[in-house]
Amino acid sequence: MQGGLGIGLNIVKHLVGMHKGRIEVASEGLGKGSCFRVVLPLVSVRAKVPATASEVTTAPVLPRRILIVDDNEDAANMMAMLLGKLGHEVLVAHNGEQAVEMGGRTEPNVVLMDLGMPVMDGYNACQMMRRTPWGERAVIVALSGWGQPEDRIKTQGAGFDEHLVKPITAATLLAMLASLEERRQRN
Repeated sequence: MQGGLGIGLNIVKHLVGMHKGRIEVASEGLGKGSCFRVVLPLVSVRAKVPATASEVTTAPVLPRRILIVDDNEDAANMMAMLLGKLGHEVLVAHNGEQAVEMGGRTEPNVVLMDLGMPVMDGYNACQMMRRTPWGERAVIVALSGWGQPEDRIKTQGAGFDEHLVKPITAATLLAMLASLEERRQRN
């Protein structure tokens, strides 16, 4: 059996710690395997948080052509399904290069883009999009796990209009789309 890089458990420990949990590891000895247990605190929820598009009530939002760009195919497809059920035309790309090419063909109104991707990252893709007529008009939103002040400064410098930190709820996503509608009406 070959070993890995040894970073998997450290990543899990970090993620569990971010949720105020702990990870426990036990083994009966060499060659007898290991048991990993993740313990997370129980959160009391007083108000029901909307989980699906049908549970979210917001001001009506005009249907948009939305390009979702994320190398996590499951996350991109889930978001696409949610937005598609709300009447939006949704396109999906899995790296920045693919997104720039697809955007040139389809001219989306909104781009929801991850930052850390293979082939071309979100920063470079946004900069390339902004150099096109459709990219100047589009609202480009960074959708990333990176949310430190320096990350927000970097996305603003790359040309992003908004910076949302993952994971986001359906309510947050829909509120952001509604705010685009309000912004459009003011201009």
